[in-house]
Amino acid sequence: MRFRQAPLTLLAGVTALIAAWPITTLVRGSDWVWDAVLVVALALGCAVLARAVSIPEFAVVWVQFVVVAAALWFLYVRGSGEPTVETVQALITEADGTIRKYAAPAPETEGLRFAIVGLIAMLAVLTDVLAVGLAAPAVAGLPIMSIYLISAANTTDGLAPQYFLAAATGWLLMVGLTARGNVQRWSNTTARATAPTLLGDRLGLGGFASVARTVGLLALIGALVVPHVLPSTDQRYLGEGLGRRTGGTGSVGLSNTLDVSRSLVSNDRTPVITYSTQDPTPGPLRVFTSSAYNDGQWSQTDPADQQGGSDNARIQPAGLRPDAGYVEQSIRVESSTLTAGLLATPTPTLSVDLGGASWQYDPTTSVISPQRSVSQYSVKYALLGPSARPTSRSTPEGFERDLAIDPRALPELRRTLSRIGGGDNPFERAVAIQDYLRSGGGFTYSLTLAPTRRTVNDQTADPITNFLLTKQGYCVQFATAMIMLARLEQIPARMAIGFLGGSPSLSADQYTVIQSDAHAWPELYFPGLGWTRFEPTPGSRAASVPDYAVPQTSGPSRTERPEQTTPTTSADVSTAPAQTSSATDSGGGTDSDTPSWFGTAFKYLGWLVLVALFLGLLGSFLPMAARREAERRRRTNDLREQVEADWLTFRDDLDDLGVPHPPDVSPRAQLQHYRRAGALGSESSQALDRATRTLEKARYGRADDDLDVRTDTAAVIEAVRRNAGFRHKLVHRFAPRTGRRWFLRKVMPWRKD
Repeated sequence: MRFRQAPLTLLAGVTALIAAWPITTLVRGSDWVWDAVLVVALALGCAVLARAVSIPEFAVVWVQFVVVAAALWFLYVRGSGEPTVETVQALITEADGTIRKYAAPAPETEGLRFAIVGLIAMLAVLTDVLAVGLAAPAVAGLPIMSIYLISAANTTDGLAPQYFLAAATGWLLMVGLTARGNVQRWSNTTARATAPTLLGDRLGLGGFASVARTVGLLALIGALVVPHVLPSTDQRYLGEGLGRRTGGTGSVGLSNTLDVSRSLVSNDRTPVITYSTQDPTPGPLRVFTSSAYNDGQWSQTDPADQQGGSDNARIQPAGLRPDAGYVEQSIRVESSTLTAGLLATPTPTLSVDLGGASWQYDPTTSVISPQRSVSQYSVKYALLGPSARPTSRSTPEGFERDLAIDPRALPELRRTLSRIGGGDNPFERAVAIQDYLRSGGGFTYSLTLAPTRRTVNDQTADPITNFLLTKQGYCVQFATAMIMLARLEQIPARMAIGFLGGSPSLSADQYTVIQSDAHAWPELYFPGLGWTRFEPTPGSRAASVPDYAVPQTSGPSRTERPEQTTPTTSADVSTAPAQTSSATDSGGGTDSDTPSWFGTAFKYLGWLVLVALFLGLLGSFLPMAARREAERRRRTNDLREQVEADWLTFRDDLDDLGVPHPPDVSPRAQLQHYRRAGALGSESSQALDRATRTLEKARYGRADDDLDVRTDTAAVIEAVRRNAGFRHKLVHRFAPRTGRRWFLRKVMPWRKD
C-alpha cells in the first residue's frame, strides 16, 4: 500500500475546514462544526485508502461522494421515520425557511446544519480532487476561496485577519508541498555540490524553498496591507447620504431625499446609536417617512398638522386598534448622535421620554421631531404578534397621496404583479409581493445598479422599471418596488427611512447602530393595524421578516411550532417564544454586494448537484470506455497483435498529454520523436527505449513470452503526465482519446480507427 499522497490529502481537508471557520460568524451555534469535521475526515480518509490500493482516480471521487452521502444520511436522516427522499426534502425546506425568515446570525436548525455540512464536505472533496487527483493545488484555491467568500461577502467591515491568514497559509502549503515534489524530480543525473551542503539537500533546494517562503510571506502581508493603502471614494448612503456625518466628529444627519436611480457605497463603521432592550429581536429604528415619489426620487414632505408632545404621554398610532394582538416593548437609548429634529424610534411608537426636551408629533406620519439634539431617551412601542391581521379588507379612504403610482412604471408593474399572483385578501397579497422581491423572483442585492435599459419604444427606462427588469439593487429599490406594487393593489404604502436594529454589544441586551446601518423599508396601511412594516430586501442586508409577514407554508418546520391562526391577546403574544433572530447580520447589519449566502447556496444547490452528477458520470464514462477499448484491442492470442494494441493505446495517451504522435514511421523514428517531444529523463527514456525494442521484436523478430510493453509504456506516461499542463492532464484523466475512439466506433460503426 502506498500513502505517498496522504499528507497532501490531509492538508487539503484541513485547509477546507479552516476556510469554513468564518462561517461561525453567520450561524448561532457550533454543532455543525463537529459534524463537518467528521464528514470531511471520513471522505478524505477513504480517499487516502483508495489511492493507497491504486484505485483509479475517477473511482476515488465516487467513493468520496458515496461516503459523504452516507455520513449525511447517518447524521440527519436515519431514524426520522420517513422515506429518505422526503426527509431530505424536509431538511432542505427547513433550511430554506430559516434563510427566508432569519437574518444572520441565523439559528442552527437541523436543516441548516445539514445544508452547511453538505456544502463544506462537497467543496472539501473538490479541493482534494483538484489538489491530489489532478495535481493542481493552485486551482484548488478556487473552492477554498469560495468557502471563505461565503462569509467575507456578508461582512462589510471585513473578517478578522486571522481568518484570511489561516486559509491562505493552508493553500500556500498545498502549493509548496506539491511544488517541492515536482522540483525534486527535475534532476536526471546525480548532482555534485561545489560547496558544503546538508546531507538531505544534495540538489540544493534549500535556497529555492527559502525564496518561496519569503515570496509567500510578502504576498500574505501585501494582501492585508494594500487594501488599506489604496485610495477609496467618498462614502454615500441611501441616495444623497441618508446616514452622513455633518462634519468632523459631530452629529449625524439624514438626507431627506432618496434617489432610486443611483448606486450606493456604504461602509462607514462610525457608531450612531447605542441602546438597550429586552426585546430579543429588535427591529429597525425609523427616523422619518415619505409618501411623495417624483421623477425617481423620494422626498420628505412637510408635516401637515404637528402636535406638541409630553414625555410618557400615550400616543395612539394611526389605525392601530388596542386589540390588534401586540405586546408592549421598550428601548433605552444611552447614546445618539442624530442632529436636532431627528429621533430614531421603533414603530409603532406608544410613548417617549426625551428627558424634558421639547418635541412635536405628527399624527399623519407618526414621526417625532425633537426641538434639539437628544442623546439619551426611552421609547415604548407595540410589537405585533404573528397572528396580527387587519380587521377589514376594504381600501381605507383619505390615502390618495399614498396610492399614487409613477405612470412611467405602470406597464412593468402590471406585468410583475401578474407573475406574483396573490391571496384572498390585501394582506396576503402584500406578503406575496414581499416574498417575491425577497426570495422568489430572482432578485439580487447589490450596491451597484445595473446599466439602465431601453424600453420597447427605445426610451430610457425609469428607475422602477429598470429595477424590475434588471432585478438588481439595494434596499431603496426593493422598498420602492414593493410600495408601487402594493399601491397597484390599492393598498396605501409609503417609504420609511432610518436604521437597522444594529448588532449586539458585549454588554447584555445592548446594541450598537453604526452609520452604514442606514436602511429603507416599506410601510403599508391596513385597517386595525395601521402603518405596518414589511421587509422585501434580501436577508443579507435587512432585518428579519416580521412574524406577521412570514409567508405561510403547508406545514410546520421541523424545529418550530406552527403559527397561531386564531386571534391572540397581548398576554398570548408575550408568552410565545421568540421566532426570529437578530435584526442585523453578524457584521453589524452592514451592506453586502451579494444576497444571503445561505439563499444563494440553496437557490442553486439542486442544479449544482445535478451538474456535479452529470460531470461525474461523464468523467467516469470515457475512462471506462477507454479500458473497454484497450481490452478489445488486446482480445487476441497473438502476442504481436497485443503489442501493437498496447502501442496504439500508448500513442493515444501521449496525444492526450500534449505529445502528438508522428506520422507512420519506423519504431526508431518514433523513439526519437517521443524522447524529444516528451522531454524525458533518464529513467523514462530508458523505459521508452525498452518499449521500442519490444515493438521492433514483435514486428520484425520471433514472438516469445517476453513481448509486453505495458510496464515500460506506463512509466513513460507517468513521466510525461508530471510535466503536462493542467488542461492536458484533465483531458487524459476524464476524456482519453482511446475512450473517444470507443464511443465513436459505437455511434458510427462504419468509421475506421
